[in-house]
Amino acid sequence: MRYGEAASMRSFLLVFTVVVIFSAAISVAEAEEIIFATKDSVSIAGSFYPAPVSPAPAVVLVHMLRKNRSSWTDIALTLQKNGFSVLTFDLRGHGQSTQTKRGPISEASFSESDFANMKYDLSAAVQWLRVRPDVIPSKVAVIGASIGANVAINFAVEDRAISAVVLLSPGAVYRGIYVEPAVKSYLPRPLFIVAAEDDNFSAVTVRELMPLFKDEKVVALFEDGGHGTYLLRSRPELIPMILDFIRSYMR
Repeated sequence: MRYGEAASMRSFLLVFTVVVIFSAAISVAEAEEIIFATKDSVSIAGSFYPAPVSPAPAVVLVHMLRKNRSSWTDIALTLQKNGFSVLTFDLRGHGQSTQTKRGPISEASFSESDFANMKYDLSAAVQWLRVRPDVIPSKVAVIGASIGANVAINFAVEDRAISAVVLLSPGAVYRGIYVEPAVKSYLPRPLFIVAAEDDNFSAVTVRELMPLFKDEKVVALFEDGGHGTYLLRSRPELIPMILDFIRSYMR
């Protein structure tokens, strides 16, 4: 694994402290299945994992194209056991989020404007969290994978109350959603970007973003590991890195 690149690339690395992931013996509540509506009247299905102790900071997870919220189950449980409330949800046109006032929808027929409107799904998810008494509204982070990464960073540009953002395998552009302009607008706020060399499109994107970073930001570029949420399985060391990063900005 390589963190960032050589100094000639002007990239930098935070030194991560060791994170102890709490054991499965910790008592946590089962996920609550929820439905909430977006500003453009799409019904979004989600799963809420309440923290063991409240009020607590929260993390919202945004999945990849043609996946659904179940792809986050393992890390959602890990985050929950480590003191975070977690919200996973199906993006519009995916999983159980296919109903609108105008009828059913599917990502298979989406235009670029439909994909751009996914930011409304994330906005509604964050707002759903912030009004809960068991969530600290000023401490909400977002983790996105693949197109979910691009959605996450574009949303965070508009919502300046987001505490930190983690991007797994962002791409220069996914379905019309660009990443570099959003990263430029978001910085110097807390941002952690991850990709693997065997995922060429994302690796090239991350290399192109590296000159934007100063030493308080971090980029992790693995030699291999795949794309998006697959990195969480193939690179188990990534999970404590993510925990350490978001904890440092939500204490």
